[in-house]
Amino acid sequence: MHKVIHQIHIQGFNDMDIHLQKYCKMWMEMYGKDWEYKFWSDVEIIPFIAKHYKEYLDIYIDLSPVKKSDLSRLLILHHHGGMYCDTDTIPIKRMDKFLELFDEYDAVHSWESESDMSWKKHIMKEFTEFEDSPMKHKKIIGSAWMYSKPNRQIYIDFVNEACKRLDKPVLEQFSTWFLTRWVAENDIESKGLKMLHYSYCLSVLPTDNSYLIHLYNFSWKENENDKPWDVY
Repeated sequence: MHKVIHQIHIQGFNDMDIHLQKYCKMWMEMYGKDWEYKFWSDVEIIPFIAKHYKEYLDIYIDLSPVKKSDLSRLLILHHHGGMYCDTDTIPIKRMDKFLELFDEYDAVHSWESESDMSWKKHIMKEFTEFEDSPMKHKKIIGSAWMYSKPNRQIYIDFVNEACKRLDKPVLEQFSTWFLTRWVAENDIESKGLKMLHYSYCLSVLPTDNSYLIHLYNFSWKENENDKPWDVY
């Protein structure tokens, strides 16, 4: 098992709201005895990409902060492996033994919550109509929590395809909508990706299964129009 936790805020830890800083500290405290903890901002990410993924450096530098976060988490997991957690996730209990159940897989991801308490409910219609999506379901793969072994090719393959979509809004490039479509089109679930029910990792409120919850803070939205997720 690759015992390292990654969290990202492009502008830096001290730029985050206090409540998000507290959630990060909860991850540090729950896993700190035997897991490495890495917090990433532009200060750490730019030299990391320049050293290990220089072919993506110019693309990264020109992205908006939210797209930077989406791209960098994929490259970080590809290089280091371990567990990525959004800063608006809260750990409920340690998941070491749970993750050991999926050691045969390259990566473990989770479906997003279907709860009406999540802002995601407002975009479901748009998602199901997204570029004639091939999905036979309305579930969306989340990117707020991910676990991976290092050097898994699926992340580089996805990043390369997403880099062709620089004119798309955030959810349709390195994030959840395009990820879900790409996984379906390429049958990635049969190639080493394990998908978990959202109750384990991405529910809004704790369930009997929960190892963490996701508050769907949506802090990256830029406006309050009918589609505030249309961030570029």
